[in-house]
Amino acid sequence: MTRIRVVQITTRLNVGGIAHQVIGVCEGLDPERFECTLITGRPGRFESQMLDYVDRQPGRLHFIPELGRDVFWRDLPAFLKLVRLLRRLRPDVVHTHAAKAGALGRLAAWAARVPVRVHSYHGHVFRGYFHPIAEALIVQIERWLGYLTSMVLLPSESQRDEIVVDFRIVPAEKTRVVRYGISVDEASTLPDQREVRRRFRLDAPLVVGMLGRMAPIKNHALTVDAFARLQSREDVPDVQLLLAGEGETRAELERQVADLRIGDRVRFQGFQRDLRDVYAALDVLVISSRNEGVPIAALEAMAAGVPLVVTAVGGLVDLIRDGENGWLTPLDDPNRLAEVLHQALVLPAERSRVAEAARRDVQARYRADAIHLELEQLYRDALTRAGARNPES
Repeated sequence: MTRIRVVQITTRLNVGGIAHQVIGVCEGLDPERFECTLITGRPGRFESQMLDYVDRQPGRLHFIPELGRDVFWRDLPAFLKLVRLLRRLRPDVVHTHAAKAGALGRLAAWAARVPVRVHSYHGHVFRGYFHPIAEALIVQIERWLGYLTSMVLLPSESQRDEIVVDFRIVPAEKTRVVRYGISVDEASTLPDQREVRRRFRLDAPLVVGMLGRMAPIKNHALTVDAFARLQSREDVPDVQLLLAGEGETRAELERQVADLRIGDRVRFQGFQRDLRDVYAALDVLVISSRNEGVPIAALEAMAAGVPLVVTAVGGLVDLIRDGENGWLTPLDDPNRLAEVLHQALVLPAERSRVAEAARRDVQARYRADAIHLELEQLYRDALTRAGARNPES
């Protein structure tokens, strides 16, 4: 049996959900049927390298430094290097992730005559990232790229609606919803809470937290604002806020915390090698992003039994059913976020009920082994439709 050669291309392997998924796909594909190679750029100035936080490294890994997200003039060298590398590797399938790698990778795969070109949208940059004129140009470019794409994968139904209906990137028949997958058993095995809280300098009985890259789109400022409003309530519970991560907005957040005079209640903890330490420390996880796909941290927290309070954006509206397996709040409404946090914190039975429902959802719908089997079948079907070769021969 000839193995199917799959090349995964991503802009960079910074600490976050995309890197988690890309590395997981290469590890999870059946090695007897698939040969997986990973091509990536370098993380940015304020980002950490995901490879420093995982135990196993991809066996076939190629770095193209120019593929990183910074500096437009480096795109041409990145493209030329991709074309040369793909012609040498001769993959059957190229699967791209993230905006820059998605554009350069699909163009390079087309130039290298790769028969199947798959692209995954992990969220998108069509709204909330750039000036409206730039966003309109990006949408048009993505429509052109759609003609070169065999299949577009989305992590949720609402994300597919955005790509197909709202932005008209590709027709519906070119799309598939493929949910993310995590190791549920691993995510649910947590360290001792008391030890983790001692290490994080948390001494309140209740802890609310955010984790991940500190960037404008993640909107940490909304959570800090809501937490300050929570502190101003007469019936405020004894709670602290844990912010785990790094990024370009950290200095602004530190100033915001100081200006709001809540520094004694907030802990900045930086990136963590094992996010289970963060889940163990928390009573509630907040995701207050302006735009999101389906965050891996959300799935892992649900598996770990940590209830979520999230903004109703992107794929979060598919993941969270308000009041059932988490809580949805409006975008940019700190009063409502503070109110929902208060309710969640003062009602432990509600937190337990919601957390248990969330755990059941993840176990039923987001297991990594099932997702890898789905991707394997998708690659085989796409090759058959392309008439490239019999993928089972």
